Amino acid sequence: MADYFVATSSNGGSDSNDGSQITDAGGGVGPFETIQHAVNQCTGSTTHSISIGTGTYADTNGVRFQTGQNGSTITVKPVAGNIVTINSDGTDTAFYLYTIVGGHIIVEDIIIDAVSGTNSCVRSLTSAGDTNLTITRCTLGNDSVAAIGINLFSETSATREIVVTDCIFNNVKQIIECSSAALLQMTGGTYTTATAANALHGFNLSGVIEVIIIDDIIYNFNTVSTTHIPIRLQSSIDPNYLQISNLTCSSTTGFITIAETANADSIINFFNNDVTVNAPVTATHAFFIGGDGTAGTGFGYLRVENNSVEYTGAGTAHAYLIGQGVDGATISSNHSKNGNAQYVLKGDNLVFFNNTGYGPITLLIKGSQRCDVHNNSFHSTDSGALNISEENLPGPDVDPQDVNLSNNIFLYDGTGHLIKGDVGEIPDPLSFFFDSNCYFNTQTLTAFANVSAPASDPANFTEWQDLWATWGSSPFSANNEDNSLFHNPSFKNSANGDFTVQNAAIPSTFGAVSTSGSASGTAYSSIDGGGYKHLS
Repeated sequence: MADYFVATSSNGGSDSNDGSQITDAGGGVGPFETIQHAVNQCTGSTTHSISIGTGTYADTNGVRFQTGQNGSTITVKPVAGNIVTINSDGTDTAFYLYTIVGGHIIVEDIIIDAVSGTNSCVRSLTSAGDTNLTITRCTLGNDSVAAIGINLFSETSATREIVVTDCIFNNVKQIIECSSAALLQMTGGTYTTATAANALHGFNLSGVIEVIIIDDIIYNFNTVSTTHIPIRLQSSIDPNYLQISNLTCSSTTGFITIAETANADSIINFFNNDVTVNAPVTATHAFFIGGDGTAGTGFGYLRVENNSVEYTGAGTAHAYLIGQGVDGATISSNHSKNGNAQYVLKGDNLVFFNNTGYGPITLLIKGSQRCDVHNNSFHSTDSGALNISEENLPGPDVDPQDVNLSNNIFLYDGTGHLIKGDVGEIPDPLSFFFDSNCYFNTQTLTAFANVSAPASDPANFTEWQDLWATWGSSPFSANNEDNSLFHNPSFKNSANGDFTVQNAAIPSTFGAVSTSGSASGTAYSSIDGGGYKHLS
């Protein structure tokens, strides 16, 4: 094991010294002047440390870890109490895993600044695919130059582990680009992207990254681009385990997009994220999961739980779009406000419960099949509380079917229809089960629902109940809505996320479970209630 010290020339640093201590004792005993020279001494596949004194270090072409460091574990950190900035000379990456193979590079408590907006703070070449990288309590980027934070894009079969903990990304045009790793774990800290025309996706991840954990981050995604988003998981992504959790994200576009995974056994968890989208013109869907108008494929187990989304700007999109290709997901205890639609269900075999939504179109079931939708609370302001339609795909369209809707509350402030969708969208024989739901409209409606054929639109809730008895082609239809109610739930303050029911006429088994006005409620337990049934 070898320990080396580095100081600026004004503090006695010289590459002619032996690097053995932080103070210059004369006679060649003292700190090195450049970090690169210290790195070059770290050979032999052993453990080394480089301790750096206060100052800004702008080595030519940045600090490079090369073949001489193969297999070495190297820790780069300040001397205790010192403030250290590493940048390049403006022509390259500041901190570069260049031709190194294997080993482990550890960086602690350092400011890493690329100087030029065309470069990266940290980068690796293909040969460094099995070199582990740990970055702790560092600041990447500065207030004036929008560089890339971490660029690990060129890897194809990497076995490395990337761990970033309690760091600050400051005014970068991209947080990280990574296409292969055994582990990518980024936890803690504050991430802020630049308001720049050349800004990129914040996280741009692809390829075989076996485990991805992004957790407990304050994330400010600012871009004038309308095509980039905070977290983009490309269709080639192939994780065994993916977790994005406990993020507080303020975005000018959306939040996360994942079209599909190449691993049908992936475990994917999105939970406890608080997302605010303030798009001045054009927004994207906050949670955009699966295909939209395309037949997405290849999802494993998906859990979307206890997240909150609010759109506050002129640009809006859907808050949660669970798209084609998603099969067997659990979507529970989430909240949405003021999206175009709060929840859009296109996937199959979904379990959707204990969610709340406020704004236009609180629930759109579009081509979803074999799904349970129960114990949710919705306050729709326009365009229908419940919308049902087919999914338009290349080739045959997909009709929704085998969907159970029970123990939900739909409050509607708009005009037109509380329930929208032609009966033609529900295949014959009818395979929807409606029961133990509560409905209420505060305005005069064109009709309670628009169903077109085979009957005229039911004008009110009573006619809606009666209509089901005339649809005799389904074993469920005659008893549908028998236990449903027409009452105003008198939500305590649904516009601000409190869906507490203040009408005693509505059983406690109806709607989402919440405590103390929590927008996203509590974990679901056995609240099936008298009307909750599974379709066989």
